[in-house]
Amino acid sequence: MNPGPIPFVGIDDIAFKKRFSYGTVFIDLETGHPVNMISSTDSTAVAQWISTHPEINLITVDGSRSFAKAVRDASPAILQVADQWHVLHQLFDASKKTIYDCLLNVSTTCTDEDICRCFYIMLTN
Repeated sequence: MNPGPIPFVGIDDIAFKKRFSYGTVFIDLETGHPVNMISSTDSTAVAQWISTHPEINLITVDGSRSFAKAVRDASPAILQVADQWHVLHQLFDASKKTIYDCLLNVSTTCTDEDICRCFYIMLTN
């Protein structure tokens, strides 16, 4: 596959056979199409692929330390950002925990002021 210049790339692991065989997929973030896939998630192999694309300015990663290391090793100039799915997933988890913690602290005798305080805490944490 030779897609031409790809300045914005997403990388993620892909299971060829779940729990046994994994690889890495590279996505053109402008088109949303895969541009390549390698049969390894090893940071050296991923860094080698990234190094062959000096036009890359930004890469989205899923929080994998291996992928973060690969990007740093390939080019420290490439901006790494968290991908949208993982950001939203972490935001949802944090919101759910905060609401749950607030509800645990709400008793049957709480006042409207207590409920407002609970939501204030939730929104400011």
